[in-house]
Amino acid sequence: MSKTEKPAVSAPGESEQRRYHHGDLKNALIQEGRAALVELPAHELTLRLVARRAGVSPAAPARHFNGLSDLLASIALEGFYDLVSQRRRVAESDESLRRKMTLMMRCYIELARANRGMFALMVGHRVVNQVDHRDLHRVRRESFDLFA
Repeated sequence: MSKTEKPAVSAPGESEQRRYHHGDLKNALIQEGRAALVELPAHELTLRLVARRAGVSPAAPARHFNGLSDLLASIALEGFYDLVSQRRRVAESDESLRRKMTLMMRCYIELARANRGMFALMVGHRVVNQVDHRDLHRVRRESFDLFA
């Protein structure tokens, strides 16, 4: 076990806190960031908070993200992947065109309701530099193209 990993078994009183104990720290940090956005707005999210929630050292996120904006972009990217996946299923269905449009709008609304903090990253101004986050721009465009 490396210095940044915590044991899989939590100490007494830590049962509510998740512990990182596998080989995909980047994904664990994204998931913890996503979970944190359920409880607090994006402007209160920090790399240190996400690291603490994942049970790793405050320096650990630097191995996978070039700062907070990179983590936020990764969280938004995951949200767009979710939306594209849902919209693709609708697009490939046998529903009428009108019904598909309704279902695609519903996907958008349901994602927004279920993931308010992540959705704010997806459509808000928090992650604005798409030049630095080309995958985010590409998947955002794919989601729009499925709808349009």
